[in-house]
Amino acid sequence: MKKNTAKKPIPPLGLALSLALVMKWTASLATSFTIVTENNYWLALPFIIVGLISLVGTIYLFIQAHTTANPTTPESSSQLITTGIFQYTRNPMYLGFLLCLIGWSLCLENMLTIGGAALFYWYINQYQIPFEEKALAINFTTNYHQYCARVRRWL
Repeated sequence: MKKNTAKKPIPPLGLALSLALVMKWTASLATSFTIVTENNYWLALPFIIVGLISLVGTIYLFIQAHTTANPTTPESSSQLITTGIFQYTRNPMYLGFLLCLIGWSLCLENMLTIGGAALFYWYINQYQIPFEEKALAINFTTNYHQYCARVRRWL
């Protein structure tokens, strides 16, 4: 059996939390980019709610399938999950983090903070997802390739 020799990326939860802090710091320093409106929190709320539902739902599916939710060890996955939200996106946890970061950016009312969400998307797409895809392709071969042909990476 082949082994995934790719370097392990930064854990996505740590990345998302770190970026959220950087976004807050950016908003406090770059006050000239502040946009204050009455509706920002109402605009942010759906992003955060849908993001949290995606995160919690994904963890529930991992627990239900008795497989790992640890993105740093995808090679230890014992089951390929293709039901629930996984029917619509191959990466619902990362989609959840991204939506929460977009919502957080709206809460911060600063144009520059959307860069944190963009950086998360770029990093996950560039490093985390390919790392996982290699491991899943090794573990689940044909089933994984068929799943990838049927379901998009994000939406």
